[in-house]
Amino acid sequence: MTSPTPHKPSPRISLKQLTNDHHLQSYHKLLTHPSAAQWSISQKPTSLEESRTSLMAKMPTGEEPWRGIWGIFLTGGAGESEKFIGSMGFPFEAVLGYRLMPEYWGKGYMTEALKLFLVMWFGIEGNQKYDKLSAGISPENIASQRVLEKAGFVKGAYVKDAVQMATEEGRWSDIQAFEFYRGLLDKGD
Repeated sequence: MTSPTPHKPSPRISLKQLTNDHHLQSYHKLLTHPSAAQWSISQKPTSLEESRTSLMAKMPTGEEPWRGIWGIFLTGGAGESEKFIGSMGFPFEAVLGYRLMPEYWGKGYMTEALKLFLVMWFGIEGNQKYDKLSAGISPENIASQRVLEKAGFVKGAYVKDAVQMATEEGRWSDIQAFEFYRGLLDKGD
């Protein structure tokens, strides 16, 4: 994958591909926050080095050019710097995952970030081969379901006992799939 095409940030949100050098501390804080990790199938890292390994494993490669992780940043006002509030990327090919620091839940930031991301990602050279992206959530995660629907995703398959959660002693969870079709971009969603 080539570098992401520039995107027009919203008045509140911008996206940047995360790098080990500049974003590791913020990414580690997100991955280890108990509430931010509650719906994850990935184990929380126990050290900064484990977070570094996680971030590096999500970088694009020749074999997996679709990989990447993007930070969600609040845009700073005049004289203010941007603030990292979450991330999104692909744990599996064309399957989107995301998380947001809890203090930013319920404010529309994730929906806004997803809409920006979809336009940006489908505009990256080489990504035209994808007609859709998917996301899978626990059916109990109603807030995430609403985020996906507001961003233009539609419900897909429902799979019983599909994944083992990283929290709650590894209980198994059903997954509700959601799909976003590239053609929806032309409709202004």
